[in-house]
Amino acid sequence: MHHNNFKHPTEINDGGKTGSEDFRVFNTIGRIQHVRSLCSDRIKSTWGYTDLMPLIPIVDIGVTPLLQWLLIPPVLLWWMRQAADAWTSA
Repeated sequence: MHHNNFKHPTEINDGGKTGSEDFRVFNTIGRIQHVRSLCSDRIKSTWGYTDLMPLIPIVDIGVTPLLQWLLIPPVLLWWMRQAADAWTSA
């Protein structure tokens, strides 16, 4: 189904805003959630990696979560751009 009023994100005139306000709100919510989670999980010792999870030394971050942080965001951005381009050209 094609919607004629759909515009590619680069074509939207939002009054000169670049989306940075939305990004700041999203980023702030993420940081608050991270601190809340850190306080709950690490400080109270309610969560931890099992002995089977390989950890990156010094930072004690699991290899799998780090790969998820590094790989999923760019793949999702690529996929969303492909979907937006396909949507506008249909």
